[in-house]
Amino acid sequence: EGLGVHVRETDLGEYIIQLLDEPPSHIVGPAIHRSVDDCRKLFHERLGTPLDADPDELAAAARDALRAEFLAADLGISGGNFLAADSGTIALIENEGNIRLSTSLPRVHVAFVGIEKLVPRLEDVSAFLQLTSRAATGQPIGNFVSLIQGPRRSDEVDGPEEVHVVLVDNGRTRLLADEAAWEALRCVRCGACLNICPVYRQTGGHPYGWTYSGPIGAIIAPGMLGLEEALPLPHASSLCGACVDVCPVRIPIPELLVHWREKAVEQGLTPRVETVGLKAYAKLAQRPELFSAAGAVLRRVPLGLGGRALPVLGGWMQERSAPKSSEKSFLQMWKEGIE
Repeated sequence: EGLGVHVRETDLGEYIIQLLDEPPSHIVGPAIHRSVDDCRKLFHERLGTPLDADPDELAAAARDALRAEFLAADLGISGGNFLAADSGTIALIENEGNIRLSTSLPRVHVAFVGIEKLVPRLEDVSAFLQLTSRAATGQPIGNFVSLIQGPRRSDEVDGPEEVHVVLVDNGRTRLLADEAAWEALRCVRCGACLNICPVYRQTGGHPYGWTYSGPIGAIIAPGMLGLEEALPLPHASSLCGACVDVCPVRIPIPELLVHWREKAVEQGLTPRVETVGLKAYAKLAQRPELFSAAGAVLRRVPLGLGGRALPVLGGWMQERSAPKSSEKSFLQMWKEGIE
């Protein structure tokens, strides 16, 4: 668009956020953060639909607008869910049919495929097609599956005159070289870890600040963007492990989050106040009498007085009232018998 090229997203969710000039907030549902009322107002302003239009009417209006774009397009751009090395076949999964139109109506089709999407043989693709669909939307398989093996032949009516495949690295080889973090490249972009993550469900995708959000974004970003630029994403997790339970390819996401946190410490990227504070806590914790005395003092100091100056707790208290401190330590309550 910066070069003056007219570009149009054709997935309904991507189309909505392009009209809004917003980044996606979810790998599978890019406009999931927008309500039906938001879409009604947008389509009323841009496509002239009634303000009380139901979702079917909104989808029909988008389909009509995009059909003209498909017919006029000179070039169609797609990604690639998988790429078979033995035949060069591009496998694409979708539910709307827009990808099939984008790859068959324009004269030229260009597919941008991450190098981690390569599988050895075409027969290997079938298992991944089912696995990805089940994890992403709960379907046995996507409504439309396209297997593209080149431009249209002389005896074919449909298809582009040219097909080009661009293998995308963009930091992937750097991630592959990491002895632990390479496992993130097994991701099939199903979005299951986002759906289950308690942090993502509270914040949404935009606070992550780049294309991939949620747990998978927090472990891919340090490898592709560089750890310094990606911080504090590896800390955006409670390490509850729900993500690894639902991951269809069993990426050890909590372990990789800890891996990047350790790397941040090794490279001196953690805040100095955090480093000093943890060292002080470690020394204090080794001296039971001092630890107990410090706890007694802190219990008598209202958190509202100095809590906002403390790391982690300060950010937490910006939006919340300070909790009331317990009159007794946990150890005292334990000895007395906790009910």
